[in-house]
Amino acid sequence: MARYYRLSVVVTLFGEWVMIREWGRIGSRGQSREHCCASPDEAQDLLTSHRQQRIRRGYRALLSRAKYFLRHW
Repeated sequence: MARYYRLSVVVTLFGEWVMIREWGRIGSRGQSREHCCASPDEAQDLLTSHRQQRIRRGYRALLSRAKYFLRHW
């Protein structure tokens, strides 16, 4: 069963920094969670932490348009 896990850092219309996690089976809608952060550095640190956790669990990192796509085979 092929799965994906996508991480991205964005700024909202109100100037807040958010790290977004999206995951699920490839070909399905999946789920998502947003984590509000006080600064872009905090959001990037959170993204890096989640990326390292996923890589330890067998996902492979693909970098595309400044977003991390992690895929489990």
